[in-house]
Amino acid sequence: MLANTRVVSTPDDITGSRPADALGPHVSLSASFLRERAGEVTLAKGRTLTRQGNADRHVHIVLDGWFSIERVTDGGELQVLDFALPGDLLGLGTLMVSSAEATITALTDTRVVAFERQRFMAAVRAEEEAFAFYDRAIRAELGRARRMQEIMGHRQGAAMLAAFLNALIRRVRPVDSANAAPLRLPVPQTLVAGALGVTSVYLSRVAGELRREGILEWRSGGLEVLDPARLGTLAA
Repeated sequence: MLANTRVVSTPDDITGSRPADALGPHVSLSASFLRERAGEVTLAKGRTLTRQGNADRHVHIVLDGWFSIERVTDGGELQVLDFALPGDLLGLGTLMVSSAEATITALTDTRVVAFERQRFMAAVRAEEEAFAFYDRAIRAELGRARRMQEIMGHRQGAAMLAAFLNALIRRVRPVDSANAAPLRLPVPQTLVAGALGVTSVYLSRVAGELRREGILEWRSGGLEVLDPARLGTLAA
């Protein structure tokens, strides 16, 4: 946790957060741009940034940490829409509406910058830097959605899980996604099941197959990918 930053637990606490003055390596906006327009917010693991249905006046850029993005359908089903990583823009769906369409929860200790929604869109319309960032964020989100449709529509069992996890690894290691070093993904098994639209029982059985092969193992707090190279082969 950074010194001199507040930990917040509800969207209402965001107003008045201190000016953003530090950027992560994944954010392609200048520090001066963020200092002039945004406030920095830190949230501990398990805290909620926005809640589905609540009034939402902000969009956020992730500087550090992971978030889950979830919604409950009218039928009461929990859907995991995506995971947000450093560099991602949160709140694209609220740009045209006044309430949050999903609940966004910190899976790790996190750091974001919060933009008042109208000021952010004014900057997008007026400034090339903001427009370029916004355009990249939209393209990336649409690309992930298309990839998820392909994974869920054409794969089953271990191949489906491997393809989903490999896509996450490529977001963590975009430069060298073939890196064979083990890594940890802070994603609970229940949320991965929700993202893939399968039951936890089904996912547990599939994950067991990969665990016995020495490819991965879910442990307390997240997933240990023991052999990313073999996982990538299975996902191909």
